[in-house]
Amino acid sequence: MAADDPAARIVGRIAGLVVVAGLAVTLGAVAWWATFYGGVAGPDGHGGLAGVVRCVWSNRGACGVASGMARGAGKLAYTPTLFWLGVSLLLAGIAARLALSRRAERNG
Repeated sequence: MAADDPAARIVGRIAGLVVVAGLAVTLGAVAWWATFYGGVAGPDGHGGLAGVVRCVWSNRGACGVASGMARGAGKLAYTPTLFWLGVSLLLAGIAARLALSRRAERNG
């Protein structure tokens, strides 16, 4: 596809929107994680968020226990599914942008 190809421009815009959406979803997930686990760590900050950073992307071990307890108490527990959705969107958009860029370079 040539750089002035309307289809390439549309796909490029969509890819750009997917990157922005992926970034927004990922940042939203991290904010949700910080809010949820900040409350779990408590106001005194014992352990802090650094101790549960892996809970951003995983729900295993202590992360799963904390989420399960919160759900059992009727609270909205953090789930890394939203984080992985955001990362997937971000990577898909970047891959599409790179593919378009390489195709444009080859076609000159």
